[in-house]
Amino acid sequence: MGRSGTGPGLSIVCNTAKDHGGGVTADNSSEGARFNLYLPATDEPVSQPEQKTVKEELHGNGEKILVIDDEPQQLEIACQMLTILGYLPRKRGFRRGRP
Repeated sequence: MGRSGTGPGLSIVCNTAKDHGGGVTADNSSEGARFNLYLPATDEPVSQPEQKTVKEELHGNGEKILVIDDEPQQLEIACQMLTILGYLPRKRGFRRGRP
């Protein structure tokens, strides 16, 4: 989907690990970088989350929303979701490094 090294991927992984009581370490060698992800173990059975429905307060009423993204697929997904919720998205592409 995206180009390597252009997004917030590792920071999201680090924050998610910390939020769950874990962490991330990094090692660097001539072979490259290695990231170790640590999450706490549990003996509790995995439970299925409850199915949530979209609240009425999230539905739009034809309001226009400008959606900007540098990834065409993300731009399209966001616009489709907003359309389903009753908004009128206007999409604009964005290229990194350009004013």
